[in-house]
Amino acid sequence: LGDVYKRQAMAGSSVLVLAGALDVESWVATIVTWWGGDTLGVLIFTPMLLVWRLDRKQEWVNRRGSVTAVLIVTFGLAITAYGYVRTLDKTNVLLELEAISTDMAKELNLTLKAYLSILASQEGTFQSLERVTPEQFKTFSQVPLVEFPALKAVSWNTRFSHEQRPEIERTLRQYYGSGVEMTELSDEGKQVSASNQNEYVSVMMIEPLEENINALGFNVMSNPVRQEALDHARDLGKAVATGRIALVQADQDRYGVLIFRPHYKTGQSRDSTEDRRRAIQGYHTGVIDIEAMIRSLFPEIEATGIELQLLDLAARQNERLLYRSLPSESGDKAEIKSPQNTAFKLNPDWVYAINMPGREWELQAFARDSYIKQRLQKSGWEVLVPGLIITCLIGFLALLGTGRQLELKTTVDERTRELLSEITDRKVVEQA
Repeated sequence: LGDVYKRQAMAGSSVLVLAGALDVESWVATIVTWWGGDTLGVLIFTPMLLVWRLDRKQEWVNRRGSVTAVLIVTFGLAITAYGYVRTLDKTNVLLELEAISTDMAKELNLTLKAYLSILASQEGTFQSLERVTPEQFKTFSQVPLVEFPALKAVSWNTRFSHEQRPEIERTLRQYYGSGVEMTELSDEGKQVSASNQNEYVSVMMIEPLEENINALGFNVMSNPVRQEALDHARDLGKAVATGRIALVQADQDRYGVLIFRPHYKTGQSRDSTEDRRRAIQGYHTGVIDIEAMIRSLFPEIEATGIELQLLDLAARQNERLLYRSLPSESGDKAEIKSPQNTAFKLNPDWVYAINMPGREWELQAFARDSYIKQRLQKSGWEVLVPGLIITCLIGFLALLGTGRQLELKTTVDERTRELLSEITDRKVVEQA
């Protein structure tokens, strides 16, 4: 019988592997589980089947009830204990994942705070120096660009009027050569020569220069998303981030954000909004690659059992998605373009507020079902297997015990009938 169940387990597990429903690594464990389940099932329910095949005499009926009750109770206790242990283990796994996701949210907040401090340090340098040259800008920009690889660029964007445009263009050509000109984005999204405007906010210095040479002279205000953030930062007197933008610095299409920190003229009042509008001199700007930031913070995210989704709740519905990871089973890299990713549950397991100035970011964490199943693959077996073995033993002991009791009762009944018959015979003899 054991060989039959073993062959069935091997055949069934092999079919699952060939069908792709089971990993090759789990083949042996599945065979053992399958064979063990069949064997224990036979051992547990054989006593019950035996007693229910007996004659329908009252004594046999009593034996059925005793054996069946004992088996059901012990089997139920084993299954209940197994379920309790699995529930407890699942709760512990979820608590572990919650702690990991909480640490992720804290680390993300700290990293964004560090990016803001870089721009604040840049502002302090500009205020301490009477005039900053591109060489000086490159020098104090090198360290943060190396330490924070997701920081794709830092720049100084100066604000000026149309009357000051010729002077700004001369300065740009003096710094970077005669080929540099003022540019803007056209309605088709192409970079073209800048048209005449009352006010400009153009990139005067940027690092790393080689990767961002085309950004020199670009009028940041020509992009509505960026202009909104510029005006907001100017009026608040604080750093403000844009909504998501497509990064030209990235190797592939993905999203990033710009952070603008306003820089005001020294000695001028900033008490009111109007004061700040008059005193604005330019903006210290950082370009952040969101995917690179999260990947640098959590390089082993696939092994944690957590999937992340970063949203900008201040943006329009179809522009909220900033980052989304995909399950590692798919073999794909993080994908942020498809909001209809069915790998995600409808509701996140944990939600965290992320402090991004001027925006309302939310980090959503999802516990991956496949990870939980893997962690719970052996959960409860240390209780279930001994419980089922004990159920088998108790079942056979109940079968033997009730059988012995029935045998004794039968013997007593037969002896009693013999004695009664003997007594009756004696009485007949005595009366004769």
